[in-house]
Amino acid sequence: MSDSPCSDSVQRDDEDFVGAEEFSALRHPGYEWVDPRVKLPLSRFSKSATIVDFRKKYDILADTLDDRIISVERARSGDSVCHGREGHSHEFFYMYSTLVSDLHVRLPFNDFTMGVLRVLNVAPTQLHPNSWASLQAFRLVCRVFHLRPSPQVFLQYYCTRPGDMVSWLSLVGQSHQCLLASYTQSFKRFKTSFFKVVIRSTGAGYFYFENGEPKFSFYWTKHPTLYRVWPRASLTQEDLYVLSYLDQLPKKLSSKKIIGVFSSSCPRDDLFGMYVRLTPHRDAYGMFGLTLISFLQISWLLLVLLAKKCF
Repeated sequence: MSDSPCSDSVQRDDEDFVGAEEFSALRHPGYEWVDPRVKLPLSRFSKSATIVDFRKKYDILADTLDDRIISVERARSGDSVCHGREGHSHEFFYMYSTLVSDLHVRLPFNDFTMGVLRVLNVAPTQLHPNSWASLQAFRLVCRVFHLRPSPQVFLQYYCTRPGDMVSWLSLVGQSHQCLLASYTQSFKRFKTSFFKVVIRSTGAGYFYFENGEPKFSFYWTKHPTLYRVWPRASLTQEDLYVLSYLDQLPKKLSSKKIIGVFSSSCPRDDLFGMYVRLTPHRDAYGMFGLTLISFLQISWLLLVLLAKKCF
C-alpha cells in the first residue's frame, strides 16, 4: 500500500466502570494483545430478560427470514467482547445493540458487509460503530442508485490506522476524496451493550462458504488491515464504473442523514432531495439543482431499463 496522508478522526467513548468482574476480565489470559479499554467493559445483556426485551423492540433479522437460522443469546458474566469461542459448543459472534437500534443493521449480513469485514480482517464488534455508519450509508446510496457496492470501491474513500494494542478499528476519511461526511455521534454506552449471535446449523449457509470457511471473522483478530490508499489495480471494470458514478455526486453528504432514510417510505426521493440541497448556488428551484436531480433520475431509469434487458 502507498503512504499518502489521511485525516485523523478516530472517535473514543469512555464510560467504563471498574469492579471485581471487570478486573477479572482484564486478567483473563490470552488477550494481552488487546487494549485494556476493550477488555474492561462487560455487557449489560447478561440476563435473558434483557435479550427478550430487546428483541421485542427491534427486528434483528431481515424480513422474510426464518428466525431459526440464529439464536440471539446473552453474554456470560465475565465475557469481554474480544473473547474468542473459548469452549462454547457452537460458533458465535458478538454484536453491539446500537448497530441494530441506531444503524439499521440486520442479520444475516449482506455480501458487501461481510466482504468489508473480511478485507479489513475484523470481527463485527471490532469495527467502530461510527465506521459501521459509514458502511451503512454507502450501502444505501448504492442501493438507491442501483449500483453494486463492493468493498474495494468503499475502501477507496478511507484509510485505517490500527495501533500496536488492538482496539476498535476506525475508518478514517481520505482528505482528498470524501464521499460522505463522517458520522460523528457518540454512541452512549455502546461498549457495554453487546450480545451473542449463535449460528445454528440451519443458518450455516448464510455465514460460511461452501468449503466451510467463515465469510468473515467471528472473533477479534490480532492484525486488522492497515492501509493508506486502497489500490485501484484491485478494481474491476464494474467497480471503476461505480466509482466514477459516485464521484459525480456532491461530496460530504451527512452519513447520519442518510441513515435516517432507512426508515423512510420514499428513500430514493428523500436521498435525491438531500443531494439537491447540498448543491452550491441553488435557490428553491435552482437550475443547478434541477440539472442534478434530472441527471440522477435519468441515470436511475437507465439502470432499471438495463437491468430489465439483462434479466
